[in-house]
Amino acid sequence: MTRARIAALAAGVVVLALALGCAAPRNHLYQRSGADFERALVLPLNLVVAMPEELDGPAARGVDAVLLGYLAEHGKAVETLGFADASTAWRESEAECRSQAEKKCERFANVASVMAQRLRRNHEYQTLIVPYLFLRNARTNAHTAAWDGVKRPVEKTGQGFEQDGPLRLVRGSFRAASLKVFAFSSDGEKVFEGVGGLDLVDRLDGYSEYEPYTVEVRDNLLADSAVVREGVVLALDSLVPRSEH
Repeated sequence: MTRARIAALAAGVVVLALALGCAAPRNHLYQRSGADFERALVLPLNLVVAMPEELDGPAARGVDAVLLGYLAEHGKAVETLGFADASTAWRESEAECRSQAEKKCERFANVASVMAQRLRRNHEYQTLIVPYLFLRNARTNAHTAAWDGVKRPVEKTGQGFEQDGPLRLVRGSFRAASLKVFAFSSDGEKVFEGVGGLDLVDRLDGYSEYEPYTVEVRDNLLADSAVVREGVVLALDSLVPRSEH
């Protein structure tokens, strides 16, 4: 298999980013006061966006644990909602939005604003944090992939990719996992959105130049806590300034 052929196939390993995560990744604190909070209510991961199958299970729970831990490390009192309770609250918020004759209640931000105001009736908090995991493209060269503020090594297995093997990756795109975070005040104002790259989802496995290589989901996806923490820090940056302890 020629280098050009490998590059062409690798470029075809593409997954479109979710609609909310397709823009150029830059964190934005809409209000300076948004970072001045002590109590946070954190919704379950992917409450209103389907969890990518590759990330579901232990991988997602690991991200959730690091996210909650990082907030606590920075002095935030953290409360969480179970998925069932949060789903019910979301449906009720959507219905309330429509009952108020608000326009565009199908939009995430509008329903989330109503939800933030509803939840304060039974929960004491200043900031509602809405996190979700999604997949996007990571641009690669022969050795690394870059996306959403991080770089990760491209994993290549099999004899074909050994030092003296015949297979080479020139450039392409691979699926990568990122964390997106939205934050709303208890008054329903959108105060923050941010994103951070987590880990590469795919790896290449090749035996020889006469057999096509395969693209596989990595066995240890999101298993490295340092990798996950880096992404969480990036996704929360500005909302939770890194200098705070």
